[in-house]
Amino acid sequence: MGGVLFLTCALIIIFYFCVKRYDGLKAGWDGFVRVLAPFLVGAVMAFVMDPTMRWIERHLLNRLLPKAKNKRKTRHRIRLFAASIAIIILLGIIVLFLSFVIPQVVSNLTYIYNHLEKQLVGVIDWANQISGYRFDDTMQEARKPENIHNFLQKFTDFVQNYLNWNKQSQMISDLTAVGMNVGRGIVAFLIGIVASIYILTDKEKFKCQIKQIIFGVFKPKTSKVVMEVLRKALDIFYGFIVGKIIDSAIIGVI
Repeated sequence: MGGVLFLTCALIIIFYFCVKRYDGLKAGWDGFVRVLAPFLVGAVMAFVMDPTMRWIERHLLNRLLPKAKNKRKTRHRIRLFAASIAIIILLGIIVLFLSFVIPQVVSNLTYIYNHLEKQLVGVIDWANQISGYRFDDTMQEARKPENIHNFLQKFTDFVQNYLNWNKQSQMISDLTAVGMNVGRGIVAFLIGIVASIYILTDKEKFKCQIKQIIFGVFKPKTSKVVMEVLRKALDIFYGFIVGKIIDSAIIGVI
């Protein structure tokens, strides 16, 4: 009873401290996430590309390891090479995907911008249809060109006032902030690439550490259940990824 009371009081004090120091905690948490983000990106990349690395490594080991004099050093070099190639393949897939998506997005946005009034008329007609033409007079009035033009002008003024871009200095400040965020994202991504290669190279070490943490936190019986659940989850995830890749390849060919 005393332990429960102590734990309750401790949680209340912690909650009060979190509420009282919310701004400081939020700033500290944001900084922690900002520092941790590249390594999380690297861990995700390593997790996704581990099957590819194992496939490359297996074929290289079968060819090169029997002929090697220093098998330990050769094994390490093959692992590093396979990890690097796997990440390069992932980057190639991302670049290929963006090369298809970005032009399509730009084309769609350009079309919408050039035909915005026509698109708004279509939206009004659609709304009029699904409402059973109960507001037909209002809809017909709204779809007139002068009313649509006035709406677009008011919307543009609202966006400019909201962003406070009436002053050139504010626009430059916002664009600078966006550029800095993009730059931080690029740096974090590059660090994530290096982290992913490191994680793939020493993945057995990280697996052992995770296993030690699980067995240190839970009881042996519970730890075995957790490990089995993680193995099943990995098998299901990798099977899903492989299946999606095959489906995408077939659709792309067709």
